[in-house]
Amino acid sequence: MTSVALQGLAKSFPGATALAGIDLTIAPGELVTLLGPSGCGKSTMLRLIAGLDERDQGAILFDGHDISGLEVSERNVGLVFQRYALFPHMTVRRNIAFGLRVRGTPDTEVNSRVNEALDTVQLGELGERFPHQLSGGQMQRVALARTLITRPRLLMLDEPFAALDADLRRQMRSFVRDLQQRLGLTTIFVTHDQAEAMEISDRIAVMQAGRILQVDQPETIYHRPVSAVVARMTGEANLVPGSVVGLGDALGVELGFGPVPLRQNGFTPGTKVLSLIRPEAIAITPVDPGDGHGAIQSSAFMGQSIRYSITAGPNTFLVDAVSTRRLVDGQSVLMRVDPAHVSVFPPANNQA
Repeated sequence: MTSVALQGLAKSFPGATALAGIDLTIAPGELVTLLGPSGCGKSTMLRLIAGLDERDQGAILFDGHDISGLEVSERNVGLVFQRYALFPHMTVRRNIAFGLRVRGTPDTEVNSRVNEALDTVQLGELGERFPHQLSGGQMQRVALARTLITRPRLLMLDEPFAALDADLRRQMRSFVRDLQQRLGLTTIFVTHDQAEAMEISDRIAVMQAGRILQVDQPETIYHRPVSAVVARMTGEANLVPGSVVGLGDALGVELGFGPVPLRQNGFTPGTKVLSLIRPEAIAITPVDPGDGHGAIQSSAFMGQSIRYSITAGPNTFLVDAVSTRRLVDGQSVLMRVDPAHVSVFPPANNQA
């Protein structure tokens, strides 16, 4: 297992800053996901770590040793790209063995390690097939085996499932997560898919415009984002403008269906804030017309829940309700939310 530390890592291209001084520490055996939109610097970070691009400044440390000046071949990192890049004229076995052959590894060791890699990715019976005879998920596993056979100190995966359909994506991320934990490989995973990041990661680093906005466990990122920007990037969110109000000796925030006690400190009455409530955190109860906080404007069946758009006061909320009975448009509802599920952002963090 290898620890990784990035210290002030920066990279610019003509007319654009790709990375603006990144600091990130990854523990041995940890899987950290870089989550963010296209162009935020995720892939650039992987290329700098691998040595495919030269950094402008900063350091890259493996187990406390700076490897920034080493050649690609000396870093011993594995990088799996979105495109499988398999040789079409080679069998699965020969594709997997390619890296070892280039290094001049003896045949007996190559054969042994190819068999081990095939078993690791559960493709033992497909070694003599060619890439065109494989499914997308199988080809991605071959690409993974080709990387694992070199026994890398660090595994990096750059949107490896983007070309797969939804069902295969789910299967492959479960497979990769199980494999990573079984092998104890320090891993950096890149995606722009929020659900993928939540499911596969020990920690998530949310990125935008070459910077890391927040690094934390998936649960914390989702329920306690540091800003409205992070909230929007990590799941569906109700971001409601309002003001802090006094509630006796305590404080609350007005959300459009009555004030909710404020669990955070550092605010004063009258402060303009932006409140975050996830759709599943709001409970609704149908009531007679005029007795509720708001009214249903529309609804959509989502499978495990029904998503309602509800107007309450000046605000509109998305609400995910688990119910076998779909409420009709125009239905009046009471709305309740646990204060523990409400996050409030100060004015400086309100831009989303």
